[in-house]
Amino acid sequence: MRILHSLEQNHSVDEQNDISTHTDVECLTIVTQDSSDSLEVLSKSGHWVKADPIPGALIVNIAD
Repeated sequence: MRILHSLEQNHSVDEQNDISTHTDVECLTIVTQDSSDSLEVLSKSGHWVKADPIPGALIVNIAD
């Protein structure tokens, strides 16, 4: 099973401390998030938008 398809990065691996930009190949993705505000999603207009954490919530993405 392939989990992530990573896209090209503009920085060195030494500078990376997160999961790279990727597309999910599965039809359903469930994400849990801690209290940090590091999760972002790419909007239809091509802008990155922070996904503020909601305590006790799961993020469910259906397809890309």
